[in-house]
Amino acid sequence: MPSGKDSASNTPQWFVYFVTITLGIAFTLTLVSIAWNNALKEAERGFSLGSQLIKESVGRNARVAHNTVNSVAAFFAANPDLDQRQFSIITKSLFAEHAFMRGAVYCRFEKSGAAAKAAGGILDIASGFKLHQVAMRDGGTVNSCSDIFRSKGSYVDMLQQLFSGNKVETVAAPKNENENDYWLLKGVRSGGVNGSILGFVATLIDTRTLLGSDPGDNSLSITLVSDTASLMGRQLLFQKAEGGNKEWPVSKLNEETVTQFPSYSIKLDIGKHIPLAEVDKELIYNALLIGIGITLLIGALVRAKDVQERQLRERSMLIEKKVDEQTKELAHARDHALEASRVKSDFLASMSHEIRTPLNAIIGMAELLGETPLTNEQKKYTNIFKKAGDTLLSLVNDILDLSKIEAGQLVLEEIEFNLSETLDESIEIYALKAAEKNIELLCDIDPEINCRRIGDPARLRQIILNLISNALKFTDSGEIVVSVNNEPDSYDEYLRMSVRDTGIGIPSAKAESIFNSFTQVDSSTTRKYGGTGLGLTICRSLVEMMNGRIWVESEENKGSRFVFRVRLPPSEREPTIVPRPVSLAQKRILVVDDNATARNLFRDRLEAAGADVETAENGQAAIQIFKEGGPFDLVLTDYRMPEMDGIKLAGAIKELDPKHVVLLMIDSAHLNQFIKDMSLHGIDGYVVKPVKHSELLKQIADSLNRKKGEQSEVESVAPAETAKSLRILLVDDNSDNRMLVKAYLKKFPYDVDEAENGEKALKSFQESDYDLVLMDVQMPIMDGRSATRKIREWETQKGRTRTPIVALTAHAIKEEINECMQAGCDAHLSKPVKKTKLIETIQEYTQ
Repeated sequence: MPSGKDSASNTPQWFVYFVTITLGIAFTLTLVSIAWNNALKEAERGFSLGSQLIKESVGRNARVAHNTVNSVAAFFAANPDLDQRQFSIITKSLFAEHAFMRGAVYCRFEKSGAAAKAAGGILDIASGFKLHQVAMRDGGTVNSCSDIFRSKGSYVDMLQQLFSGNKVETVAAPKNENENDYWLLKGVRSGGVNGSILGFVATLIDTRTLLGSDPGDNSLSITLVSDTASLMGRQLLFQKAEGGNKEWPVSKLNEETVTQFPSYSIKLDIGKHIPLAEVDKELIYNALLIGIGITLLIGALVRAKDVQERQLRERSMLIEKKVDEQTKELAHARDHALEASRVKSDFLASMSHEIRTPLNAIIGMAELLGETPLTNEQKKYTNIFKKAGDTLLSLVNDILDLSKIEAGQLVLEEIEFNLSETLDESIEIYALKAAEKNIELLCDIDPEINCRRIGDPARLRQIILNLISNALKFTDSGEIVVSVNNEPDSYDEYLRMSVRDTGIGIPSAKAESIFNSFTQVDSSTTRKYGGTGLGLTICRSLVEMMNGRIWVESEENKGSRFVFRVRLPPSEREPTIVPRPVSLAQKRILVVDDNATARNLFRDRLEAAGADVETAENGQAAIQIFKEGGPFDLVLTDYRMPEMDGIKLAGAIKELDPKHVVLLMIDSAHLNQFIKDMSLHGIDGYVVKPVKHSELLKQIADSLNRKKGEQSEVESVAPAETAKSLRILLVDDNSDNRMLVKAYLKKFPYDVDEAENGEKALKSFQESDYDLVLMDVQMPIMDGRSATRKIREWETQKGRTRTPIVALTAHAIKEEINECMQAGCDAHLSKPVKKTKLIETIQEYTQ
């Protein structure tokens, strides 16, 4: 009997081959199976990518179409009498924006032609709809409202369903129309869901275009249906059969998506058969060859595959972990940035309050000190620290404005204002400073401009003031001219403004950098002229917020011209008060001024009023013209002129013609000196430079009327002695501020009580009767807004008449002002409070 070893050695060879072949076949089949699955997955991924574009296109466009029909219906509800031209403009815009829109129809419900009656709670209103507006992209037509539907019955049923609720319905296009189209319908009612029926809007949607510019390759089957709960039920909107090679299909792929709306849904079904010819066979052939060649390495390959998959999983986990960490870091950085921005805003607001509070006392006391008898040296010191306080206040305002702009917290107002008045107010602020430097400050507004505009006058004034201040700083002699013109081809929406000076100019290489924060032309400029370089940065930011831009045109040592264009639409509202225009027809006027720009400006303004104007550049030329070209009805002369000033010229003219009217232009710096001696020199009147157009015409008319013996109207301002007695409650936690306000009011018959916080103010208000309350905002124990709310509540409970409350706060931002007004304040004054503004406000609210 053979041994076990012999038995093993005698194992049949075929068995070994069988085992080897079996293992090889098993391995090969495994590889082939893997390759086959990968090839199918690749085909599935390609199908998914191709169908995803179609699904996104259908979902996006279906929602846009739904929103469009809602928008058009809402527009008709607001404008029921929209004519065909307006409708064409709207639909033309929709066609240009949405390629899938083929047409739009508006059927209006005409009660006179309708047999509308109640039937089971549903209106039979089909006969009452008449085709009102039609717009088709390709020139197609719709003859009647019922043409939208496949049958008369579906027309009636759909209308009943459409107006039973506020919803959108779909209707497949009629058989005689393009089979790829469908209608979206929306009822139009006046006054909401329960309002009366105005009609319905129908938009025609091209389903093929709804799928996108290319609805997929020919091998895809696409079906688009609409499901609705109405009587229309399911409607087939689009169907395309699968084309291409259908031989030997090995797999069937399918994708579905539903775009759901409140009353209907759009369902998209995309399918495709994967034929054997489209399967990548190269990988299968390689797997077969590899399986035959490395039969003995089956196990190692499987293990290698497992290791590879495990590494991929670990790498994926590592990447996900890093992504989570980075996401947390970004979230932390975002929160930190938001917190930093909030802290910055709070800090600036707090610092604004803390700086303005002592500034209020400094500037106010300087103003009061300047009204007392002082020596020249004392006046000099007083003016120095008043100017220093104004400079510091300007710096605080600039930094606060820049911070608000950077934080996106600055919001522009949209109110009606008078452009001419805004510019006059801006120029008047710097009139005295310009006169002190012997600089001519002029304003030239194109007479064709409509001065009633919509915008933010405060921020526009801020831009002009910054540019004028900048021009005054760098100009030692000559002129500064503010000009306003219409921007060409802007339909009167935009204005072009400029501030031109004859100062030191700007090198071309620095023309752009000066608009950056804290930047001037060079460090020596900062030392010589002062300033922080924030003004132009704020100007550029404000101009850009007004949908405009700003730039500079300059040449070194030849002056600069800052130009900006802003959007300030003209107001369409009729003015409540229309001033009567001043006519100077058939009046001969002689204008004398050594500044050519001023002469031309006055000539244009007076000629626009109808006057015949002659000009002269000096006193001698004026006398020569007066002798040769007279007589003149009036002579308008500047005061400051070389060789012969305005006073001497007036005297010479009076010698030639004692009855002649002479009107003198004088700047703010010489005003007091001139008024004292005006009657001694035969001057009939004066205007203060920079001259306001309206005041110039009025003064000329008054002077000519006085010459004819007519009485002119004179406005008078009541002095402090004639003011009525008032009881005022002054609430402020800062004793210096309380003392300053009382000093402002000491010459008026006002009885002022004090309170250092809101709690004491409330108690005093409840125990006494006051004509007005001056309320600080930031105070300990109870702040000003809380105290104002409690005062208003107490007044309501007691039936008391509302007492005016004026907020006094160092916060000069719009949000703070709005909060004060919401709390119940009637007015708002920003610290430092000017004496004149305080008195005007008190008198205004206690009349």
